[in-house]
Amino acid sequence: MFTKEDNEIEPKDFCIDNADKANWAIEKIKEERERLSLFEQVAKNKIGELEQQIIDQKEKCNQRTANLLEKLNIYLDTVPFKKSKTQYAFELPAGKLVRKLSKRDFQKDDDSLLKYLSENAPEYLKNEPKPMWGEFKKCLSIVGDQVIRIDTGEMIDCITVVEKPGTFDVM
Repeated sequence: MFTKEDNEIEPKDFCIDNADKANWAIEKIKEERERLSLFEQVAKNKIGELEQQIIDQKEKCNQRTANLLEKLNIYLDTVPFKKSKTQYAFELPAGKLVRKLSKRDFQKDDDSLLKYLSENAPEYLKNEPKPMWGEFKKCLSIVGDQVIRIDTGEMIDCITVVEKPGTFDVM
């Protein structure tokens, strides 16, 4: 009685003025929402499949190129590469060989660092309070496996030293 084709717009003069029309409208809304729900479910499943395919393809690419990357890494030692503080680089027409050097960096425990700065160096605290890590880091040095505050010579136990391995890639 009130059936409309998909995508057909209700006429402007259509109004819901009785229980049958109201019931029909409720059923129509439920049907549309059910269709949307099924569409979303299928789309999300497809997205999941595609994301897994991306992961699989990345893994295959890494497996197929690992040997060549290793040989290029070895080759870099035999050519006059450009050396900077952070990397070795050698440029060829097809791309650039880059070996990023390993470096030591800080790993901090924010809660312990906040407590330390509150008690010993409040000038490095933000009003939040939150450590002003960028500023405080400038006052630190790595000695052996310890972090030392340069201006006081104090060992900072709430910050540990971590080794970040060097990497090699073709760009």
